[in-house]
Amino acid sequence: MMGGRSSTIAAGVCGALFVGYCIYFDRKRRSDPNFKNRLRERRRKQKVAQDRSGLSKLPDLKDAEAVQKFFLEEIQLGEELLAQGSHHPFRCLSLYGPGGRYRRL
Repeated sequence: MMGGRSSTIAAGVCGALFVGYCIYFDRKRRSDPNFKNRLRERRRKQKVAQDRSGLSKLPDLKDAEAVQKFFLEEIQLGEELLAQGSHHPFRCLSLYGPGGRYRRL
């Protein structure tokens, strides 16, 4: 009975220390005068990287015509790149899934 109680107390103390650690460093981070500027810069860089990778070009999944057009464009691009010896990630398969309904197109 005594061992269970001491382990419960130890777990509570460790949990309280962890929460205190998180609060301390969150306040320290937020009080940094350059925090917001660095955060904006990081988000801007992520957006630029996403735009370069082409992930922002994904169509609205609710518009079936746009999805089909995107799918066919990606298949055509993939075929062209494979003919050149390059590899294409076939992002269109992420919309339909492997072995999905894309075979009916």
